[in-house]
Amino acid sequence: DMVQQEGFSEIEFSAMQEIGNIITGAYLNSLSMMTNLTIIPTPPSLTLDMAGAILSVPAIEFGTLGDKILLIQSQFYDEVEIDGYFIWFPILNPTRRF
Repeated sequence: DMVQQEGFSEIEFSAMQEIGNIITGAYLNSLSMMTNLTIIPTPPSLTLDMAGAILSVPAIEFGTLGDKILLIQSQFYDEVEIDGYFIWFPILNPTRRF
């Protein structure tokens, strides 16, 4: 199991997924309020792998739809510093009128 190979228990992995869900909701809610856009998120996924391997799949898949991403760097502090990145590949509906 990939989770155990990375040194996380199932409950730790689930907690990281839920933290990601909460953070994603907060970021998208703020973006929605700042831009006056309706943003409808889907639950985020959590993947454990090398950064290049993780980013290559969405870059290939969404690269045909546009060349813009939103990258938000986050830092969390407790007993240790944790750096995280929120990467959003917006998929705009070209038939939607603003």
